[in-house]
Amino acid sequence: MAYFPFLVDIEGKSIRIVGGGKVAVRKTEALMEYGARIFVTAPAVDVKIRRMAEESGGSVTVNEREFAEADLEGMDYVIAATDSPELNSAVSGMCRQKKIPVNVVDVEEECDFIFPAIIKKQDLLVAVSTGGNSPLFAARLKAELMRGIPDFYGKLVESLGSSRKKVLESVPEAEKRKKVFEELIERGILRGGELSDEDVDAAIEENTGGS
Repeated sequence: MAYFPFLVDIEGKSIRIVGGGKVAVRKTEALMEYGARIFVTAPAVDVKIRRMAEESGGSVTVNEREFAEADLEGMDYVIAATDSPELNSAVSGMCRQKKIPVNVVDVEEECDFIFPAIIKKQDLLVAVSTGGNSPLFAARLKAELMRGIPDFYGKLVESLGSSRKKVLESVPEAEKRKKVFEELIERGILRGGELSDEDVDAAIEENTGGS
């Protein structure tokens, strides 16, 4: 079954990763960029995770010991990424009892959420998922999509966001606003993602007749 693609703000959220190997490395790397507080717990932790913790300014904490149920207290999300299916399943069961969303690596039926393949260019984010059926195919499709998305699209999204308030305040009619935003997108593409104040004023003028 396909998963509904909620996009969730995890800045400041507490996330426990149970496991310290290569999968835990990838999950830690993926989550760090979004401002989460990450706690990695395992008897042995990959040196890359230790390095990330040292360079994270406190956003990544390493607990090099066995997992305990008390580690779930105060967590907003949990990822079970050990090489023990039994421990991963036990972590999932505890989380579900405590109503904590959990991801169990490679075991879809024990997950409340899954990790999509992500394309991120500043605030532009595209997520690709196969519903857990084939992460490898999701990665392949991600690579194909990346070839079709120019690097400057991230800058364009930022520019459109900066102009949004002025357009909303200046153009009350929804249909005219849509035309203004369409015009700004076209201008931004032609200018490699850049939009000046003059571009915004011109787009408003052209699509509202100055009204």
